[in-house]
Amino acid sequence: MKHRLLLVAVALVLLWGSMVAIDYNRAIRRQSPLFTYTTWYRTDGGTRRFHGLGYTITFYNQTMLAEGRMDTVFRFFGFERTFSRIVD
Repeated sequence: MKHRLLLVAVALVLLWGSMVAIDYNRAIRRQSPLFTYTTWYRTDGGTRRFHGLGYTITFYNQTMLAEGRMDTVFRFFGFERTFSRIVD
């Protein structure tokens, strides 16, 4: 019984970790994350914030401001990473 419970716990942790990794890789490319929900949307040009299980992704798109932000911020518990927007 304990062995089965441990196996289920490990499977859930691996599933959650893969969800975070997939959304992180999509955030790098400024694609909408798959395993989150939108918490707010600003009318400053399209800034959006998404919440997942233990992490937050914010796409800044402040085109209405003279020197607005155009980057992506990924927050994972105490870890924060900012990605500059790549212009093709």
